[in-house]
Amino acid sequence: MTDICLSVSVMTHPARLGLATELASRLSSAGTRLAVDPRPAGPRSAVRAAAVAWEQLAPRATHHLVLQDDVLPHADLLDAVTRAVRRRSEAGWTFYSNWDSRAASVLRIAAMWGCASFEPPRDEYVSTLGVVLPHAHAVAFAARLRSASSTGAADDALLGQYARDTGLRVWQTIPNLIEHADGESLVGNNFEGRRRSAYYDALARFDQDGPALRIEEVPYFPFLRGNAKADLLYPAGDGTRSVPLSAALATFGLEPSAVLRRYVRDRYAVASRYHDTDIHAAIDAHGEQLWLVGAAYGALTACTGRDVAASDRTKQALWRTLINGTAFQRTPVPAAEVISCLSTLVTMGFAAAVRSRDIATQHTPKLSEEFG
Repeated sequence: MTDICLSVSVMTHPARLGLATELASRLSSAGTRLAVDPRPAGPRSAVRAAAVAWEQLAPRATHHLVLQDDVLPHADLLDAVTRAVRRRSEAGWTFYSNWDSRAASVLRIAAMWGCASFEPPRDEYVSTLGVVLPHAHAVAFAARLRSASSTGAADDALLGQYARDTGLRVWQTIPNLIEHADGESLVGNNFEGRRRSAYYDALARFDQDGPALRIEEVPYFPFLRGNAKADLLYPAGDGTRSVPLSAALATFGLEPSAVLRRYVRDRYAVASRYHDTDIHAAIDAHGEQLWLVGAAYGALTACTGRDVAASDRTKQALWRTLINGTAFQRTPVPAAEVISCLSTLVTMGFAAAVRSRDIATQHTPKLSEEFG
């Protein structure tokens, strides 16, 4: 195989040029280029700077990496990117899942099972905080961005559509190799509140030879807009269909009313340990849905006969981003005891489903591909 030659760009806006310069200086690649929005006074959009960034592909590069200016890179980023590309050089790779995304749900399942990478849902956007594409796809995607610069579409949505149109496979590393920094969104995403990775660990090393996973059933708890409920998402044509988790668990051989009775017992056991009103309010508001997500992860684990390979440290990190990214994304960071209490409920939901004797004979989720 031809050796990997990586070129690197950081996309930015003149208002954040200092941030981009600092990021470029932290990378070990001396050839990192800055891609500055050519129309900074135009409508708020990342597409213009993204088009410039992808057009900066070096002529002899086999792959091009584009980073947004407000990311915090893993110390091993460029080496890990090169190893990922060497593992699957024909594919794209992305290095970040927002903690409330459907991709984050797949990441959590894959990480629990000890996988090192996964394929995000194909009908969702592809995160562009950090993404690498093979040379030919970088050229083609740059042209698509240029033609779409006045449409108002987001670059991550355009990349998702491009991947579907061309059949490009896109994989993501576990753990993520970049974290999202605090700061003002220049494209109007402040309404989302805090935006963080589903699983970033500055101390972990990406294992390019570890197992990779694609799974089509995704327990998903979106960040709270009104009375959002956790669902199980299934593929349906070019999109998905969703079923509330409280009902969908029957698919796995779990009787819904028995499931909720189990939650009531677990809720009482956890709530009785605390007297803090904030903790009881958090349990009332979010406990049932988070427990159900844990139960769905446990049911998938039992159905597939998978072992839980993640360390306790990793599991706690996964539950922490699940809770923060769904229940507290637009609020001040909750007290550690609130997170600990809700994490206990997620863990209990997971354990309750894994212990069910009937699950394995009821349902086999489709694991579309698995390498390792």
